[in-house]
Amino acid sequence: MFYSVMGAFVGVTTAHLAGFVFGRNKADDVDIDLLSPCIRGFQKATYSSIKLDENALKSFNEKS
Repeated sequence: MFYSVMGAFVGVTTAHLAGFVFGRNKADDVDIDLLSPCIRGFQKATYSSIKLDENALKSFNEKS
C-alpha cells in the first residue's frame, strides 16, 4: 500500500542529493530546441544586440 509513497520519497530524496553532489543545470545551458513546444514559452529568451553599419545599408540602397 505504501510502495508508491516510499518509491516517490526515495526518488525525490535521491534526486536532491544528486543535485547537491553534482550541481544543478543552468537555464542558459539548455538548448531550446530540445524542449517541448508548450514549455518553450516559459524559457527566458536571450537577445544580443547587433551593431548596425549604416554605411552598408546606404550603399545597398543606392545600387537598387
